[in-house]
Amino acid sequence: MNFEFNWKTTSELPLHLPSFPLVFDLDGTFVKEESAEFFFHKTLTEAPWKLFPILINALFANGNLRVRVKRELIRQFPNGTSLLTAREPLIRLAKVWSSTKHLDVCLATGAPAELAKKILEIYPLFDRAMGSQKTNLIREAKARALCNLYGPKKFIYIGNSAQDIPVWEKAAVGVFVGTEVEAQRLLKKGAQFQFGLKTEGGKDGV
Repeated sequence: MNFEFNWKTTSELPLHLPSFPLVFDLDGTFVKEESAEFFFHKTLTEAPWKLFPILINALFANGNLRVRVKRELIRQFPNGTSLLTAREPLIRLAKVWSSTKHLDVCLATGAPAELAKKILEIYPLFDRAMGSQKTNLIREAKARALCNLYGPKKFIYIGNSAQDIPVWEKAAVGVFVGTEVEAQRLLKKGAQFQFGLKTEGGKDGV
């Protein structure tokens, strides 16, 4: 690791970031849950008879199979998006960035574009949202999409997992959300994030 990594609170973080668009991952970052797991568990516990039709519909639809399954799961619960738990410190960070920097606040997720659009409706603090359509918007695909939108090294990216490593690599600054153990594990894998927001013990760093 040839750069300095520091933990910050969401009130401290804006003081250390350059003036670029701020991009949030969704699953495990802006919201605490993994959306695919959340909707699968919800279907399994509340409507298990729907799982087989979901798989059949996904198999015969166009596009990436994983994206199609996610989309079908989400469609079973039109109001389910509101049950996802957004991290209050990140909501505050997005609001501060928008009001003080007057720069784009973007949601970029591997979840289906339909879910990204619903998040945008619930949290109008985002200027734009992008999600998976025919292809899965993760890893290098997400990095390419953000580079096409803002340019390489012209955005700040906030993520939480190994899937975000290629995106952090292309970002001007990378921010990690999670625990110290998870941060060290990702840094050993070559993740390039400069700042971290702790979520130790299920509580968000503020």
